[in-house]
Amino acid sequence: MVRIKEYRMRSESIKKFLYILPFMGLLATFAYYPLYGWVYAFFDYTPPTPLSQSAYVGFKWFRSLVENQVKIDQLLQVIKNTFGMSGLGLLFSWLPMIFAIFLNEIKALRFRKFVQTVTTLPNFISWVLVYSLAFSML
Repeated sequence: MVRIKEYRMRSESIKKFLYILPFMGLLATFAYYPLYGWVYAFFDYTPPTPLSQSAYVGFKWFRSLVENQVKIDQLLQVIKNTFGMSGLGLLFSWLPMIFAIFLNEIKALRFRKFVQTVTTLPNFISWVLVYSLAFSML
């Protein structure tokens, strides 16, 4: 009797593992495999030659970031811009949800569909085209 329970528990555990196995594969493929590219930071790599024929330079490129005051200032500016953009994204991330709720309250179906199309369309168009169109109009 105990053996049957153990067998059932083991088979349930295997089933649950098999359910998550595809997601673990996707995670490994798209999150961890690209990290292999970080190894290029430690070599003096030029694109036509293979990495095995490139000279190993260690932390040379990382040291060059902090040896020059101009590069330090540029690095700090980039970090400020990154945190600023992330902060703005977090600050205004609730606006599309509020807009969707307000849009759902509109009773005129044709007008609602038109507004949905006009506000969603820029997500499918290159921002370069949106900028050039706005620049041309204004």
